[in-house]
Amino acid sequence: MVLFGEYFAVAEGIALATMIFALIILYKICWKKKMFRKIVFAYFFFLISTGFAVLREYLLWDAMRIAEHACLVVSSSLFLYITYVAHRNLAGD
Repeated sequence: MVLFGEYFAVAEGIALATMIFALIILYKICWKKKMFRKIVFAYFFFLISTGFAVLREYLLWDAMRIAEHACLVVSSSLFLYITYVAHRNLAGD
């Protein structure tokens, strides 16, 4: 019988593989333009923070929690900057 935790570990592996595949697709599509390059960087830091979250669950290290939060701050800052620039361009300022 497979326990719930084993299902969860398989689902985490599938989710991380899907996120890495999405990063590769984003990289191939968006790398040529500078603004889109920031989207790739933001998604990369989000992916790294997710990896730290998974490692923290299995390793129980406080360093993983700190690294996860730092990556989330960088990722969300980049996404906020992208949103600000898009709003500024649409508003015509």
